[in-house]
Amino acid sequence: MDFRLKDYFTLMDALAQESYNLISYLNYLQNKPQKFVILRHDVDKRPDLALAMAQGEFQRGISATYYFRIKKISNDPHIIAQISEMGHEIGYHYEDLALARGNYELAINTFEKHLAYFRKYYPVKTICMHGSPI
Repeated sequence: MDFRLKDYFTLMDALAQESYNLISYLNYLQNKPQKFVILRHDVDKRPDLALAMAQGEFQRGISATYYFRIKKISNDPHIIAQISEMGHEIGYHYEDLALARGNYELAINTFEKHLAYFRKYYPVKTICMHGSPI
């Protein structure tokens, strides 16, 4: 399916026109609004596209959640900082158990280290698992 930012923002504008609250995951957890759409984005490979999406949301007064992986393909500190500065929530898109090849102790240690890294940019309160099979 061909899905472009233009189409995404057309959808966001239509939802806003129908009085939906377009909110981050943290906003939902804290406020439990009526008639809402949670906007969360997993930044797996293209932080530059995430930045473009975040800018368009910011221009519309929308705040979303952006989950970043620790891997270099997703983790661009400059982009993470920009997205956070626009008021979007930053979360950790973790895969520590897979990266540790099933070693729970190592996974817990790296998870704590990686979470602390992302908290340099935003006080991370939500996380989501990346789809690594382990």
